[in-house]
Amino acid sequence: MSEISNETSELKTQDAIKQDSVVEEISESAGSSTSEESFSSQAEIIRQWISLIKGSCDVRVGSAAIVSMGDVMRGSVTTTRRSLLLVEEGSPAELVEETRRELTDAGFVVARYDLPTNTKRSIASVNLLVEALAQACITSDDLICAVGSSTLMSLAAYVSTNWCGATELCCVPCNLFAAISGLITPLGLDVAGKEELIRFAGKAKHAFIDFDFLTADLSCESAMHMRALMVQSALADSERSFSTLWDRADDIVTGDLPTLSLQIVDTLKSRGNLVAATSAAVRQSVDHGSIFVRALKTLLPANVPESTLLAESMRFASRLAAAQSDFAIDDLLAVDELLEKLELPLLQATVDPDQMIAALKAISFERSSRFLLGLPRSLGRVRLANVDEDLLKEHVSAWCAVHRVEE
Repeated sequence: MSEISNETSELKTQDAIKQDSVVEEISESAGSSTSEESFSSQAEIIRQWISLIKGSCDVRVGSAAIVSMGDVMRGSVTTTRRSLLLVEEGSPAELVEETRRELTDAGFVVARYDLPTNTKRSIASVNLLVEALAQACITSDDLICAVGSSTLMSLAAYVSTNWCGATELCCVPCNLFAAISGLITPLGLDVAGKEELIRFAGKAKHAFIDFDFLTADLSCESAMHMRALMVQSALADSERSFSTLWDRADDIVTGDLPTLSLQIVDTLKSRGNLVAATSAAVRQSVDHGSIFVRALKTLLPANVPESTLLAESMRFASRLAAAQSDFAIDDLLAVDELLEKLELPLLQATVDPDQMIAALKAISFERSSRFLLGLPRSLGRVRLANVDEDLLKEHVSAWCAVHRVEE
């Protein structure tokens, strides 16, 4: 943890916070720069308001998007102009410094709090952040700014929703997965080793996704997980969203920035439309496949990519829905081909069918008294559904046989 400078008497000194006056030291302690190659091309900044359950989020996506932060944030809060900059360890030093500069230029007195790498999404982590907010004297009239992964942005969303009734939040994701998962649909808090039992809505008022600070390696897990979320979102949103993603798939995997930028915006819009829908059934469809993913994570090694698990969940659900005559075979093949076009591979793992069924039910019953799985009815429509026990066993057994690793 870092220290607060004593230059500004308005903010209390604490070990976990660093005052903005230590301008020259920030670039050294912001975390190492990313060693990955940056995007070589440029994308014009796209501005889009995304629907939230309450309010909306002003998202800016493109090259040099962060440069506009100062002008945007200047009029977003009252004249107190105090901000806590939350930085996840390992975030690009240049991105952290540029964010700090923009906030300072906008007139904010910036304190900083560094969150260690591999911090859990837990109540203990929430306590660390609220203590930092208290020591920085942040009020509902001030600003919280988070720079990091989806974990930090999710924690910041939970804290900002409750701090002093509600405090404005600005998010700056530092990887492609965070750009999709951390803004509109933040990840929930884990409790007692169980994932995301405490769920909450997105809270960010502003978000800046700057390609100048994101890795161009589209084969990394962050980029692959982003592409899996794109399919998940389009499959639940509308046939038009699915068709648009299909048309852009080839350009996305080759790293065409204008296309990638447009698709990130459209995916955020899809997720915003889903979470803000008046129908509970539509809202529940935004994270379809999550039960399958969590069940497999209890049975497989920790190093299995979650992007692969999410892709497998959609393949499995499509087949199960088709067997129930709820999903056309042509649509099933379209889902398979889109996942292949986006270079999301098949899982190779040995899983016992009985253990998998038990895990699916255990995960489901942690969250509901009914065993329901999210199954597609058509492209752009996913609903929770009961599954016949014999049919489930048949498909789980077939899935396990196909993906078994031959010894």
